Amino acid sequence: MRAVALTLAILASFLIGAPAQAASGDRMVIDKIDVNSPIVRVGQRSGALTLGHSLWTTYRWGAGVKPCAPGSVAFAVHAYEVSGGRALGNRVSSLRSGDKIRIPGKCSYRVTSNTVVKRNTSLKSCYSFDGRARGCIITCVNRVGPGDYTHRRVIRFVRQ
Repeated sequence: MRAVALTLAILASFLIGAPAQAASGDRMVIDKIDVNSPIVRVGQRSGALTLGHSLWTTYRWGAGVKPCAPGSVAFAVHAYEVSGGRALGNRVSSLRSGDKIRIPGKCSYRVTSNTVVKRNTSLKSCYSFDGRARGCIITCVNRVGPGDYTHRRVIRFVRQ
């Protein structure tokens, strides 16, 4: 019975994206695309965020800026074509300048751009600790294999 329970726990953590650190209770809400996603803190390895497995979770660099604070909060989400476009990364691709992103009970942001860049393009500004409260949502584009893609989508936003 314990083996079954352990197997179910492991399977559940894979399906829902076990966080590297406990979630703060924050959520990212984007009414335009019907998103209400938990925000989970994650680490970084080899210059990339260590995301969980969930296609519907927003991952935040745990050592970086917190949502709504001065500086740039770095979010990452998965895009996955096999999901039928339902993965969070597929859905945020439709965001345009002026669209609203909310962190309920804390603040709102306004989207300023939605661009696709080559995978090796520096995203240093997405990880800045200085300046106005702002941020980026980063997702992969043009997937060519597991963990391999050619481009990134970067959605930039500023606090309202």
